[in-house]
Amino acid sequence: MRRTAAVAQRAGARAKRVSDSIPRWLRSGARAVSSMVVRSGARGVALTKPATALVFERVGVRAMGTFPAHVAVKMPALSPTMKAGTISEWHVAEGDELEPGRVIATVETDKASMDWEWQDDGYLAKLLVPGGAEGVEVGRIVAIMVDNEDDIAAFASFSEADLPEQAPEAPEPEPVTYTPAAAAAPAAPPAPAAAAPAPAAATPAAASSEPVPRGGPVAASPLARRIARDNGVDISALAGNGTGWEGRIIRADVEEFIASGAAAATATAEAGAALTNDAGAAAPPAAAPATSAAQAGARTGDFFDVPHTDARRRAAALLSESKRQVPHFYLTAEVCLDDLLALRKRLNGSRKQNEQLSTTDLIVKAAAIASRRVPEANSSWLPHAVRSYSYVDVAVSTNTEAGIVTPVVRDAHAKGAADISSDLRRLTASARDGTLTRDDASGATITITNLGAYGLRQASPIINPPQAAHLAIGAATRRCVPSDGEEAWKASVYFNATLSCDHRVLDGAVGAQWLSVFKSLLEDPATMLL
Repeated sequence: MRRTAAVAQRAGARAKRVSDSIPRWLRSGARAVSSMVVRSGARGVALTKPATALVFERVGVRAMGTFPAHVAVKMPALSPTMKAGTISEWHVAEGDELEPGRVIATVETDKASMDWEWQDDGYLAKLLVPGGAEGVEVGRIVAIMVDNEDDIAAFASFSEADLPEQAPEAPEPEPVTYTPAAAAAPAAPPAPAAAAPAPAAATPAAASSEPVPRGGPVAASPLARRIARDNGVDISALAGNGTGWEGRIIRADVEEFIASGAAAATATAEAGAALTNDAGAAAPPAAAPATSAAQAGARTGDFFDVPHTDARRRAAALLSESKRQVPHFYLTAEVCLDDLLALRKRLNGSRKQNEQLSTTDLIVKAAAIASRRVPEANSSWLPHAVRSYSYVDVAVSTNTEAGIVTPVVRDAHAKGAADISSDLRRLTASARDGTLTRDDASGATITITNLGAYGLRQASPIINPPQAAHLAIGAATRRCVPSDGEEAWKASVYFNATLSCDHRVLDGAVGAQWLSVFKSLLEDPATMLL
């Protein structure tokens, strides 16, 4: 007992030191751990980077059935948004004696690989999750620790089936308060016995237009609450529409609500409901001004509707899903076109007018070669794996009267610039006269959008799933740069190339490698022949 008390005292002191170094967003959890350790004699677990405490995971000592007292070690969280991770390797074995500061495992997420550092004395009695296990949920019990070496043998056959059913942990309390409307509701004095119609007068108020006062707390920042209060806005009207972390209402949400005019409509409806309750009259007429305010922004006859086409609906659904589901990131490179334009001029000197090579033809060729040299970029995200393609099919965005379509140049990596040019002329003509088939506009592994004709310097295009990349080309510009020749300066032509990448498939380094290869091919086009 004296040893257990001493362990608990040391653990409590350690927990306080660790909690003081934890970032603000984790401190509430760290304080809870510290108090729990002091009360129960439990030990703490810290997940650390070199010299940086990232998280302080709560564990508890409990007796399960006939097993000796032990600590159920839970999978820690590396970040506020982490739901699961991979225990890539255990650095300890069952029966090992542990001491503070010893790394017991390496935990991986999609963003980081961190050492999990133990923070107390004890013995590892059982590993419940093997090394290499993927998708281990935060809070899952992964190991059993004991204070006494003699207790290790009791857990030789222990398994997850011997664990009691885990009750879900209560969420961390939000620093929120009850709204005035919600707080005032239970405090309303009962109507006198003589005023029997009063309950009937209160009925329309319950059926009045939104917002309906809520009976529970609303997650909102103190600043958002103050702005709402100063502008007469019931903060509960924004419940469920917050854009802060985990739906928390922040300053921008309140300001947008006020600017949209919804606050005025809400205030009008609430004022009407209050007057109705005081006078005992019917409430529905009071909602009319709110309806008028909502319609005030549209003037009759000053607009017209264009019905959606099937193609527009499909594109809208695909691109909306892409922005919701695909984690985009963007890389931009500045490319010098001097040598490419000189090569194009030489090649076109011996070609017919209707067979002239365009800059886009050469860009498609360079993109196809880059995708072959960096095959990780020529891939797709699937639910079970990343699929890498041995061919490169390049889609080229084309503007038509029906909207943007993307005809596909098949096997662009295996074709010369002349064949690519011929394919593009045929496909573009079909797209503009409406005869492009579905097979001609689907199945690409990368898309290119050239916005140079519109004078735009740069764009960040949306990825077309299941592709993992989308390349946007900006307008070419001429400027003076230092010269290596006799003249001090020369005029050169540049454009910006921006690659949108699916971060599930491409890391930043892979995207940068692809863009670097693409840039070098255009700046030294002779290398496309190699």
